[in-house]
Amino acid sequence: MSLNLKVEFALLCDYAYLVEGTKLSFVGMFETIFVDTLPASHPEMFLVVRFNGEKDSEHDIKIKIVSPNKESLIPNNTQSIKVKVGSNGTGNLLHRMLGLPLSSAGDYEFEIWENEKKLSVVKLPVIKAAPIDRTTLN
Repeated sequence: MSLNLKVEFALLCDYAYLVEGTKLSFVGMFETIFVDTLPASHPEMFLVVRFNGEKDSEHDIKIKIVSPNKESLIPNNTQSIKVKVGSNGTGNLLHRMLGLPLSSAGDYEFEIWENEKKLSVVKLPVIKAAPIDRTTLN
């Protein structure tokens, strides 16, 4: 573990990938989800994180997802994700999530941890909106 690992940015998006090994690309960044009914689920999303740290180092990262009711959406998560920081001092994490359950409106938190240190949090507001009356649309 390196004490100087920092999160340069973290975001949620529809899709993310690496080109040529290290070139980070992401599509459809979003900051809020609107739903017309609850509970709901989000079919697919990516948490994308860019780290800055000690060159040529490796880190064990955990993702914790917390509901507005402070319940963990990944209970008893003991798995960590290996993140390698390259010779340029940066490393990327692309975490794909399928069928994320959204049980209630409010702020969902995507916490990024290294060991017992919380490095960053991405907040995702889920807002229950009135359904669109599609019969009046032309």
